[in-house]
Amino acid sequence: MRVLPVILLGMLLFATSLGSSHIPEEVVIMAKAKQLDNILDLERENHQAFKTAIMLDNRRYEISLTADDILDAYFYDKRSVKNVFKKLSTPERTKLLKQIIIDLAELHGLDPKLALAVAKKESHFNPNAKSHAGAVGVMQLMGPTAVVLGVSDRYNPVENIEGGILYLKYLKEKYKKIKLVLAAYNAGPGAVEKYKGVPPYKETINYVKKVLAYQREF
Repeated sequence: MRVLPVILLGMLLFATSLGSSHIPEEVVIMAKAKQLDNILDLERENHQAFKTAIMLDNRRYEISLTADDILDAYFYDKRSVKNVFKKLSTPERTKLLKQIIIDLAELHGLDPKLALAVAKKESHFNPNAKSHAGAVGVMQLMGPTAVVLGVSDRYNPVENIEGGILYLKYLKEKYKKIKLVLAAYNAGPGAVEKYKGVPPYKETINYVKKVLAYQREF
């Protein structure tokens, strides 16, 4: 049943590439509708598999979840992924979170190695990490920063990661230089503006060095 829309879409794209204007409108509409139906079917299937996995009353999942499964569910319903990591061992959880960081970084046009390095320095990929200053999660987001980024739940690991990546992307576009990006992520853009460079704070200087070292490792 799913071969037809692929064929129709292929015909449509081929004809379009030739500059043809003889494709009946109803064929175009049908091809788009079939394609949309297939996408929605796949989303429903992925989401159902995900729901089945997280509802199992076992210590371990009997359905092996991948980063793609988790991201599919996340984009379908952000709240659905919040508890998925609780039944995983630390190595399993870290492996999934690393792949999610890579996928989201690529999706948003950020160097995955930079995102991984920041996550490692901030929390060592621990979604439950919380600093004395109140920063939370894998990317250690502060409350006000999360609000600006549109992060509704800092304790949702995937939402936390996406927020951190979006913040890094914003800083990268603003400062260009990686050292300034990292300094701003650690000490705040205000400190970078004040000192017109990396602030002379021991913590920030060490932070920048450590993240750059992690980035080279990845």
